[in-house]
Amino acid sequence: MAATSISRDTEQFSSFDVTARITTILADAGYAVTRARTGRIVFAARTEEACRAWLRDEDFNPERFSIGRGPLMNDESAELDRLRDIEARAQAAVGSASWAMFREDWFTSDWAEDEAESLAGLTREKRSQWPLTCIDWERAAREQRDACYVIVTFDGAKYYAEEL
Repeated sequence: MAATSISRDTEQFSSFDVTARITTILADAGYAVTRARTGRIVFAARTEEACRAWLRDEDFNPERFSIGRGPLMNDESAELDRLRDIEARAQAAVGSASWAMFREDWFTSDWAEDEAESLAGLTREKRSQWPLTCIDWERAAREQRDACYVIVTFDGAKYYAEEL
């Protein structure tokens, strides 16, 4: 998922996914030569060196131009703002730069049963026997989620975050 878009429809993602997506967006922007006086982009290329070569080839005075990151498309700029926002809010919520987020509907009865298996060694076979068949796994999912995760809203959707 690292280089793909992260939106409110993404079931789960981590700080590593967000960092990879931010890196991809910025790398795709490339570089641009901008006229210092007007701020107008006069040339764009994939690399900074290509921009420097263009300035040399065109015999322009390099003091009248600057080379910097190229502009982002409007949708990429908006996505970058959203990603930086969620990165900051998730870090603040969990108190760490390494975190994972799960959409609210991630925490199902199946999730609770899987958690019980990993935490308490309850195998599928054991879970299909009384008295474990009487457990309200939906309630167990809510209680475990609320005890171990913090709420972070992203793009209007409720997510639950944990430190990695």
